[in-house]
Amino acid sequence: MEAHKERTNSRHILVLAAVFMCLFMAGNASATTFPVDEAGISAYVKVSDSIDLETVMENLLPHIAEVLEVNPTYFIVTVTNDDNQDTHLYVGADGWVISYYLLPQAVSMTVRWNIASEEDPTPEEVTSMTTLEEVISKTCDAIGIDYETIKSGIKFYDFEHPNADRMMFVVDMQSGEGSNSFYIAIPPEVTVKESSYSHYYNGASTYINRDGIRVSTYSGSGKGALYGNHDLLLVQRNTIALYNSDSGVHKSGVGWVVVYET
Repeated sequence: MEAHKERTNSRHILVLAAVFMCLFMAGNASATTFPVDEAGISAYVKVSDSIDLETVMENLLPHIAEVLEVNPTYFIVTVTNDDNQDTHLYVGADGWVISYYLLPQAVSMTVRWNIASEEDPTPEEVTSMTTLEEVISKTCDAIGIDYETIKSGIKFYDFEHPNADRMMFVVDMQSGEGSNSFYIAIPPEVTVKESSYSHYYNGASTYINRDGIRVSTYSGSGKGALYGNHDLLLVQRNTIALYNSDSGVHKSGVGWVVVYET
């Protein structure tokens, strides 16, 4: 699996490749309480040997959108992240923290544009943290644990596609009127489980094409992102083109995520 720049009016395309998805807590008691039938893409880490659930719930309240389940051994809530999405969060008294999206939701919702910020992100900032990792970071703050000390232990797993072992993020942006494009080549030995996109806009009329086929369109003002699934073709270059029809400093972005089995 590879991604390359074809032509550009900007300086950046960033690829975050070979993010391994590891076996999810095999043999751990938390696996029996986590809602495996509802979850899609997830990020998980054990942050300590025990967690005071009541304290964490209280400290997380500014970020909690909905409380779904609470009992003495774990709780499940939704947390509003900095892209204004409600992300599911499981916290176990045994120290496990798991952030996840539900099965119908696109894996590309993991692309983090930090829409709550007044500034546009750079591709480097987008690929430095996923939305799932952001929710784990917020949870660490509520527990009183330094996120940087557990960051390297975070693993990803897709409950919808348990045989997937890798995913790749490709991020590109366009400032002002013009276009950028890159291509993703899928070799025959790779099995793609999901291909999805995130389309960032900030005051720009913008659209994304794949080999001339319209994938996503936004026309208007404001700041936000669109998400969806779109298949890529096997054994050929899939050219992804991002267009801005507005002049000035308006900005758009594309984040393409491929979940696959090698």
